[in-house]
Amino acid sequence: MTSRIVIIWTLLTFCLAIPGYGKVDCLTAAPNNPPKITQMIVHPNPANPGATIILEMRVENAAANLSGGAVIATDSHGNNYQGKISSVEGTPDTFLTSIRLSPLTDPGDLIFEVFILDAAGNLHQTQFLAITIS
Repeated sequence: MTSRIVIIWTLLTFCLAIPGYGKVDCLTAAPNNPPKITQMIVHPNPANPGATIILEMRVENAAANLSGGAVIATDSHGNNYQGKISSVEGTPDTFLTSIRLSPLTDPGDLIFEVFILDAAGNLHQTQFLAITIS
């Protein structure tokens, strides 16, 4: 329950803190055919505490407004992360974002709960991702 409250608070803070997002209702319903993550890969894996990792996402129904959106992630230790989504040139269904891991992350397996927020402020799909911290 506490994790969900933190995620909601993070989303609201994110929506209000970024110029342009304050003009959009960040919690509006997603379109009828929302983007869907079909694959998510993390580079590098394993990673060290404090490292910057790249999340590579393959997305179905990727609307033009997905690029410029954001990824909001919470790890299994309760740390929150945000990263801006960018498209990969020449690959219309592939998107990237980078996040920097907490330097206090303990070695072992770490599970991320990842949300997509498109450029229009619509919240999309939750995805889970595992990474090993060395």
